[in-house]
Amino acid sequence: MTKKVKEASGIEAWESGALGMSEEHAQQAPENLEKAIDAALELQLISIRLPKHLIEGFKYIAGVNNIKYQTLMRQVLDRFVVSELKNMAKGKPVDSRKKHERTAPVSSEKDPDFPQRESRKAA
Repeated sequence: MTKKVKEASGIEAWESGALGMSEEHAQQAPENLEKAIDAALELQLISIRLPKHLIEGFKYIAGVNNIKYQTLMRQVLDRFVVSELKNMAKGKPVDSRKKHERTAPVSSEKDPDFPQRESRKAA
């Protein structure tokens, strides 16, 4: 064991990436393990086409919050479903014809003021 590894032990070393992030030691999990994890977490792989600006928005927000954008999408969808189910339980009808404001295509790469402009809109 090298001196660096001995010094970098404990939870902080794992959280900071000093341990466990070396590509030379990384390997893909066996397919049966991936399936077992998905089953234990009740995850199902789906395919969906989304507008690029929507994905870019999720990636930006996820980056600010230091999480992966797909994790953020799962959280948002979960919050939406829970909220809608609560509304339905209260007898509020679900109006699928309701017009939703469509977000304008934006890109944080093409528009450097994107995060500031969007946060001003939300305020």
